[in-house]
Amino acid sequence: MAKSPTAPALSLDDDGESLLEWFQANSRTVGIVAGVLVAGVAGTLLWRSSVSTKLNRASAALSTAQTPFLAGDYKSAESELAKVATRYAGTMSGAQAAMLQAQAMFEQGKYKEGVAALEAARKAAPAEASASFHQLLGVGAEGQNDFAAAAKHYAEAATGTAAAGEKALLQASQARALTKAGRPAEALALWRSLAVDESGAVVQEARVRIGELVAAGTK
Repeated sequence: MAKSPTAPALSLDDDGESLLEWFQANSRTVGIVAGVLVAGVAGTLLWRSSVSTKLNRASAALSTAQTPFLAGDYKSAESELAKVATRYAGTMSGAQAAMLQAQAMFEQGKYKEGVAALEAARKAAPAEASASFHQLLGVGAEGQNDFAAAAKHYAEAATGTAAAGEKALLQASQARALTKAGRPAEALALWRSLAVDESGAVVQEARVRIGELVAAGTK
């Protein structure tokens, strides 16, 4: 890579005319350096503008594609959302489109296909969407009666969630899935941890589930 031209150093001890003389003597070099800097700034601004434009287009495309979903036309929604998810993969709007696409497929009973679509989209999705993907993967697994896989996904979603209330709801889903997976002892331990917080989002259900599991002989 070629190095940028370097102008001779300017001495601060020169007389009052030195600054003007220095610029006159090195005007070509100064011009080249300035041109490189301007080009660099322009390139950065152009890149940022391009990214911003893509994000805006992705958001607008998602808004349009989710219209049939909101209207209950899940077949059309699946097709339209798939286009957005593919075209804008790697953006939050693209990730949201993929998740809505999967929900549209679940509504049609296409759990296996929905899970496959989620797994494919998750690879390029932003990290902050990971918990939501795992939650939907849990729903998809339950739809296929794979409760062990569902419990695992709900646990992953809970781990990636900071909000206490949302985390408790995900752990409750995990506990229910564990019970259906034939792992009542693990479910009981989780319900007991959820029952500790008096102001928790699922404390009442936790107490009921504990009673049910203990009555069934779970320890």
